[in-house]
Amino acid sequence: MANGGVIGPVNDPQPAQNQPEEITDYTSPGTFVPRTGQTTVDLLIIAGGGGGGGSTHNAGGSSGGGAGGLREITSHPIPSSPIAVTVGAGGSGGPGASNGSTGSPSEFASATPIAASGGGYGGGGPSGSNGGPGGSGGSQSGTGNVGGYSPVEGYTGAQNGQWHGQGGGGGAGGQTQHPGAQQSGSPGGPGAPTTVGSPTGSPSPTTYGGGGGGAPYATGPTGSGGSGGGGAGGPANGPGGSGTANTGGGGGGAGGPQAGPPATTGGSGGSGRVVVRATSFSNPATAPGVWNVRDVFAYRKEDTWPNE
Repeated sequence: MANGGVIGPVNDPQPAQNQPEEITDYTSPGTFVPRTGQTTVDLLIIAGGGGGGGSTHNAGGSSGGGAGGLREITSHPIPSSPIAVTVGAGGSGGPGASNGSTGSPSEFASATPIAASGGGYGGGGPSGSNGGPGGSGGSQSGTGNVGGYSPVEGYTGAQNGQWHGQGGGGGAGGQTQHPGAQQSGSPGGPGAPTTVGSPTGSPSPTTYGGGGGGAPYATGPTGSGGSGGGGAGGPANGPGGSGTANTGGGGGGAGGPQAGPPATTGGSGGSGRVVVRATSFSNPATAPGVWNVRDVFAYRKEDTWPNE
């Protein structure tokens, strides 16, 4: 087609395009591919929870594991290239008198990576063993927020109680205290509510990252798992409850065998999660290429010429 004597393709203006909100939920490792024109995203990063401690005959109950670190970031800048996503595994529960293991970190590896630390392990029997540090700490004062983030990614575990009653792991939303009753296990710390990790259009936040509950000595009451996926402490002669998958919940401590099996195993920590919320935006109208002079005149006359 003739084009005012200029050789080149004849194109039409590209109108503005509205891009709706999109949520990509990773429960296993993957790759995030940004949309054309997307420059920022909102993120929820949850690491794997720590495993609860195990126990042996007459050793008393064991301690709960800490929740995986939880971080919620809004308007995080991203490149136009694909971004690797790592989802941390939960730590394993301790067998016998062993400690559990620490959860694995999760990460959104953009130009400025965003990561969360794995939950601290719960201490194994004999009763009184310390939990480990992590995103949230294992019980008996395992330190939380080891990444040094602000806001914090998690909290310290609870102290053990009287007469071998074991403490719960710290949660992403707070620390818990031992109830003080003899031989009882304490609950895990509460998880944290988050809007980024809630289903699209949901008006209510979703809670993740509960700490694992502590186990009792003998027949004392067990510690419940923290809200947001924490595993409960085991009863006497029973294993600890596992943290819920993809919540970062800590594993519960194992109940001390009194007359049953020679050893019990702590609960495993729940695996982590990464949620990427690409907010709605509009690509501006454009006018690339070479244009027919009559079209240019019409667009200018109507004052509808798009931005280049």
